[in-house]
Amino acid sequence: MSFISNKPLDTVTEEDLQSLIDDRELEIKTMEYKKNLPNLDIPVGKNEFLKDVTSFANASGGDLIYGIEEKSGIPIDPLRGLAIPDAKIDGCKRKLEGIIRSRSNIDPRITGVSIQPIKLKNNNFVIIIRIPKSWASPHMVTLELKNHERFISRNSAGKYALDVSELRTAFALSESVAERIRNFRMDRIGKILSEETPVRLNRNPKIVIHIIPITAFDPTRTLLDASILRENRVEFQQIIPGANGERANFDGYTTYDNLTGLCGSYVQVFRNGIIESVDAKFINPDKNDFSNWVRDIIKDEQLAKDLGKALNRAQAARSVAERIAFLSSR
Repeated sequence: MSFISNKPLDTVTEEDLQSLIDDRELEIKTMEYKKNLPNLDIPVGKNEFLKDVTSFANASGGDLIYGIEEKSGIPIDPLRGLAIPDAKIDGCKRKLEGIIRSRSNIDPRITGVSIQPIKLKNNNFVIIIRIPKSWASPHMVTLELKNHERFISRNSAGKYALDVSELRTAFALSESVAERIRNFRMDRIGKILSEETPVRLNRNPKIVIHIIPITAFDPTRTLLDASILRENRVEFQQIIPGANGERANFDGYTTYDNLTGLCGSYVQVFRNGIIESVDAKFINPDKNDFSNWVRDIIKDEQLAKDLGKALNRAQAARSVAERIAFLSSR
């Protein structure tokens, strides 16, 4: 992966672009150079642009860099950029965004695309289009044009048309991600209720939070090395602070609180990047203080007061719904 890919787009400078040339950074699956923008006013040029964009979204995402010339995938001097006047660069950016957003060009729509023009000392511009890996793929080029491929992806050699078996796999993976997330969540809740947890918890009611990156279910993703977390003493804040133990386990790495013999809480980091945080000490039969939890953890004094006045679950649920509606309208 290029160092450019790890930088926020608004921090990329001309010096960074020149470094790509000086270091002979080869085009890879997640980065491609283009000397010029295609002619977006004719169907053939627009189609070529859409194929480039969808190929990144249907693969691993990446940066499409316009204004750098390449030979055999290697960027070459000089860094000329695109001869676009200052007065027209914003319009050019809006045009690119509009083409990408239009359902008459790409379906389903690709979200999260960023476009950043970078002005050079010669007053020209380099335009970087950063396309995220999409979990709604495969995206189809819907522009009406005879004899052209509609489903495009990428590998290290560039873009290519997906064949029938690859399309079948892409559709299956896209449909299964949401289901896998739901199944993981239900499986973990079931294990917690059955007391199959990384550490032995007390039997109080539990607060359970899952942070699930979509990439956790990407079969090409490198699994987390739990020993790195332990060696670097990485701290994972629990719902209620108070961890005093840690250990590596088969699933990854966990920190926990065992101040009272039975553990009151834990944070489990799974090897695929999922984080599970469980607390079993804040809520107990003698002190079911959800309002205090809202005040201490969510930091919402008004909601905490409303919950403190609730006499039953229905009133508490109504207080939460009204507070969400109020905050959403602000």
